[in-house]
Amino acid sequence: MKKSIISVCLVLCMVLALPTVFSITVSAGLRDGTCGEKLIWTYNKGTLTISGTGIMYDYLYDVYRHKPVPWDYYRESIKTVEIKNGVTSIGDYAFWYCSNLTSVTISDSVTSIGEDAFCDCSSITSVEIPEGVTSIGKEAFVRCSSITSVTLPDSVTSIGTSAFGGCSSLASVEIPDGVTSIGTGAFGGCSSLTSVEIPDGVTSIGNYAFSGCIRFASIEIPGSVTNIGDGAFKNCSNLTSFTIPDGVTSIGDYTFDGCSRLTSVEIPDGVTSIGGNAFNCCDSLTSVTLPDSVTSIGAHAFYGCYSLTSVTLPGSVTSIGDGAFRYCSSLTSITIQGSVTSIGENAFYGCSSLTSVEIPDGVTSIRGSTFYGCRSLKSVTIPNSVTFIGNSVFRNCSSLEAIIIPDNVTRIGGTAFYGCSSLASIVIPDSVTSIGSQAFYGTDWYYDQPAGVVYAGKVAYENKDGFSDNTEIVLKDDTKGIADGAFSMYKSLTSITIPDSVTDIGSCTFYWCDSLASVTIGNSVTSIGERAFDRCSSLMSVKIPNSVTYIGDGAFQDCSSLTSVTISDSVTSIGKDAFRQCSSLTSVEIPDGVTSIGKDAFRYCSSLTSVTLPDSVTSIEYFAFFNCENIKKVYFVGNQEEWKDIEIDVGNDSLTNATIYFVESSLKQPEVSISDLGNDTCKVSVKLPDGETPEGAVVYVAGFDENGNIVSLAIKAAEDENLLNLDVDGVANIKVMVIGKNLKPVTRTKKIRYD
Repeated sequence: MKKSIISVCLVLCMVLALPTVFSITVSAGLRDGTCGEKLIWTYNKGTLTISGTGIMYDYLYDVYRHKPVPWDYYRESIKTVEIKNGVTSIGDYAFWYCSNLTSVTISDSVTSIGEDAFCDCSSITSVEIPEGVTSIGKEAFVRCSSITSVTLPDSVTSIGTSAFGGCSSLASVEIPDGVTSIGTGAFGGCSSLTSVEIPDGVTSIGNYAFSGCIRFASIEIPGSVTNIGDGAFKNCSNLTSFTIPDGVTSIGDYTFDGCSRLTSVEIPDGVTSIGGNAFNCCDSLTSVTLPDSVTSIGAHAFYGCYSLTSVTLPGSVTSIGDGAFRYCSSLTSITIQGSVTSIGENAFYGCSSLTSVEIPDGVTSIRGSTFYGCRSLKSVTIPNSVTFIGNSVFRNCSSLEAIIIPDNVTRIGGTAFYGCSSLASIVIPDSVTSIGSQAFYGTDWYYDQPAGVVYAGKVAYENKDGFSDNTEIVLKDDTKGIADGAFSMYKSLTSITIPDSVTDIGSCTFYWCDSLASVTIGNSVTSIGERAFDRCSSLMSVKIPNSVTYIGDGAFQDCSSLTSVTISDSVTSIGKDAFRQCSSLTSVEIPDGVTSIGKDAFRYCSSLTSVTLPDSVTSIEYFAFFNCENIKKVYFVGNQEEWKDIEIDVGNDSLTNATIYFVESSLKQPEVSISDLGNDTCKVSVKLPDGETPEGAVVYVAGFDENGNIVSLAIKAAEDENLLNLDVDGVANIKVMVIGKNLKPVTRTKKIRYD
């Protein structure tokens, strides 16, 4: 016995000592476990059996709560599933992604099938759901792409979201009478489904319920249905006709989108809204009758309905959405009732057969591109209620011959009538103060205008045929506005005087006028548009009048000679890039009332040495003072506590070397002006704010020649409210500083014409 034991031990030692040069495969054979309090599972040679009594556990498959089924190891080997009598439920994700599962037997004791229970079981060909099942969970059979038929028992009352979504081989299904709702995407993507009978008990068809059922030729919706969800029949491209039941009150977004063979649809009384893209690209639809109950037509509702020839909008409609009839290229007429108050952008864009349109009195604005490309449009009636005509509204309406713009219109957008080649007569009222760029380009009206400054009503629209050398322009005294881009890129413009009658300077008005050295802005201008003086590299100083409240983005960008700018107290915001790359600007004072300074507003102002920020500022966007490395002094009006929550992200540590001062907000700012008198002479004037005494105030005036050497210097203590009023001769540049214990510090610089 002892020898036998020793022999066995020796053999074991020899085996353990052998190198690992082979492997042993042990067959899994029979495996089992629990999957519910009273349920067990067994797996044997491709067959998974669930037996016992009660409910099956739910399982999860997501990155945060991964709880795999206990037979997860055998998932790809399972070919058959048998649910035995006594089991009452199939848990969530129970057989998820069993891609080789071909056969399922479910016992009559099962009453519910959980979410994603058979999700992505792509080899199952048929499923018989037993009597007793009342609910089929969300995505229960989603993407079971080989299923050709499903039998649903009468006990089922609801079909969950995407329950059979993506079952692309499913050819037929009978929905039992007990079902009251069909869930979102329930049969979406069932591209082999040719028909389905919806029972009378159904009240709701969910969003995208039958989306992508491309073989549907017709479908009958019972009168019990009161709700048809968004995209319910989207891309049912073989659907030719459809009757909407009387109980439905709205047609949702994308409901019939892409139903390219749909020729007619009956919309019942009671429908109040037609959703966005509802009939988008129904390019066989020839007519549509809207009942009196409809109040709104959504964005792109009939977009691309190429065969639609006429539409009558009932008196109940108040709004037409963006692109509602865009590219309805066969539409010859449309009746818009007086109830309509809003017509969206692109509403009739590309309706190339439309010949006339009358806009009702309730409409206040015609938005961008509404009739763009309506090349057959010969006449348009615009009511007095309209105050605004948007960008490209009538662009390329090449048959339009005449237009009367009513008296209440104040703005005409850019390219509004661009390419209206037959437009010879335009009546523009004096109410128009703003016109966008190229609003009338390519019209007969424009070609008939004489050379020089062209006026559209009271707006300086453009200079026709360019300028002669060293051109100076003084606009008419009754000019009310300057159009966007009116004088852009006119290289010979040196001076312009904008009269007090002008209220608006448009965007890019003087863009790249690089000879423009002098600008006088009238006292009625309220806004300076985006990039209005961008790249005016000869402009040295600008005084912005107190009427201005808005300075647009990039308004003075790349004005590289600008040394001085006076921003009026009425300005409340400074746009992004407003003074970007004004490399000669040495100081700037932001007036009280400014609440925000935009991104990159003073970026690359490399000569800027000081900045005064009022306590009205609540927002300074990032890089506002980026690469202003020469800033030495920053004056914050108010105390440190008031500024602690304002984040100044200037970038590149631009203010690292600056000295920070907190100046009492009660201090007032003196008025400093420097006037160039010519012949190397300027006049300097300094005046105290009203009611202030000159106690402790001192004025420093330094004059420099063209090489930067001081040629004159005046230092004067204050004696009365007019601190200083003197002439300075023989200078190329001048710098004025005012300090005093009761005053905000002020610095002004100016470049003088040096002969």
